[in-house]
Amino acid sequence: MILFILLLLAGSGDFRLSSGVIADGNEPKESVTPGIPVSWKITNDYSSFPASNNIDEAVQHVMSRYNIRGASVAIAVKGRLVYAKGLGYADAENQTAVSPAHLFRIASVSKLITAVAIMKLSEEGKLRLDDHVFGSSGILNDSMYRIYRDKRYEKITVEHLLRHVAGFSTRYGDPAFNPQAVAKILHKELPLKPSDLIVFALHYPLAWYPGHRYAYSNLGYIILGEVIEKITHMPYEQFVQTQILYPLGIYDMHIGKSFLAERYPNEVKYYEQYGPRLSPAVDGSDKQVERASGGIDIPLLGPAGGWIASSPELAMLMLRIDGFPEKLDILNSESIAAMTRAGYMEDDLLGWMGKDKDDNWWRTGTMTGTVAHVMRRSDNIVWIVILNTSSPRRNAIHSEIVRRMNAAIDSVQSWPPYDLLNPPAFTSISPRMPGQIQ
Repeated sequence: MILFILLLLAGSGDFRLSSGVIADGNEPKESVTPGIPVSWKITNDYSSFPASNNIDEAVQHVMSRYNIRGASVAIAVKGRLVYAKGLGYADAENQTAVSPAHLFRIASVSKLITAVAIMKLSEEGKLRLDDHVFGSSGILNDSMYRIYRDKRYEKITVEHLLRHVAGFSTRYGDPAFNPQAVAKILHKELPLKPSDLIVFALHYPLAWYPGHRYAYSNLGYIILGEVIEKITHMPYEQFVQTQILYPLGIYDMHIGKSFLAERYPNEVKYYEQYGPRLSPAVDGSDKQVERASGGIDIPLLGPAGGWIASSPELAMLMLRIDGFPEKLDILNSESIAAMTRAGYMEDDLLGWMGKDKDDNWWRTGTMTGTVAHVMRRSDNIVWIVILNTSSPRRNAIHSEIVRRMNAAIDSVQSWPPYDLLNPPAFTSISPRMPGQIQ
């Protein structure tokens, strides 16, 4: 059976075996091809310890209150993954239980991944945060981006985009969530490309002078994805995977798809608290579809909101950008500090959503069918909660997740000594193919 699994993996276009499948030390690997995700070897049974029930109950309370179908939860303490569980259902109709290996959309937590990619390129000297993005001397100086009405576009820098202060406004809606209207104006067929969205935006004046006002912008991070592609000559997803994720042993994070039929074999289904809403399909078919399955263009959101991940692998990435010494960060200390330091405004961090007076950092993600919350606590604890059900009470659900998770974590007097990311006892455990997840 193990040989059969390995042969399947070796012949798969998505996974190739390499020597040293799991990054098990402090040093990130210099070059690696994707192997077996460590999340495929973890089951809920490995996260049972005194007080772990408090964590289970904290998440289950949120799930019950907001009619959440499924959740993925991970907790790391001092660089060690000590808790990784799936709760509820990945597919409620078929009663498929969530496992630690299931993939969830992480919505705007994707922006943190994009910010890490930009900071990595900055450290390598391939761009500067004060580089201009548009205009003849800008990074995106291609002919299609040279037609704009507002000369202030030439003042936008990479840092402006990272900090949501480029001057974009969503007063009349977010074009990333209304591709049908954009396609009609541009006389384009669906699905749109990121470049189409940028060309559309350039038709209109900025709402504010760059650097003068904070306004949350998905468009800004979609533009950053194009910046990464222009600088690296690689597709955005490929760059992030091969240059950031794979060297860390993270092999099962991807840009997701829009439709249920396209999802990965180990990806969950997506739900809404009060039942599905219908939206026009983003493929141009003129069909009315469930908004969480075909009503949002996930690949278009890409760098701003398109990533899918399991909570264990997302925790692996967070441990490499948390500023703590147990795992060597993939960015230097100056970059880590810059990402959590306000720039033009009080709340315009780089990738992260917020930082409090106690030096706790967090990043949230919410869209139809998904809620994601990442917390890096100042006491060297990282926790992640991802849900496959959204609620219209988005602020309330995030607040309750934070309150209950922190209380449950604080109730643990002694954490297990093991590390689920590098457990010697797991070496004899055969990985599950996605279709075999229990």
